[in-house]
Amino acid sequence: MAYSIAFVVSPAICTSMIAAGLAGAWIGLLCAGCFGTVLLGLRLGRQFGREQDIVQGAGPLAAEPAEPALT
Repeated sequence: MAYSIAFVVSPAICTSMIAAGLAGAWIGLLCAGCFGTVLLGLRLGRQFGREQDIVQGAGPLAAEPAEPALT
């Protein structure tokens, strides 16, 4: 639901700000949002353990390969 609201509201806000001559403020808010996302990611990365921080089954960070059986 949050994505749906953002997809509807964001173009209206963006267009209104640019039409009102506030393109610089819009770009500033966009950069602030990106910076805030980076800070949140860094904070959460320090809080989570390794098991919580990885996506299961995704590439080399997934479970370690098992030792081959000796026959």
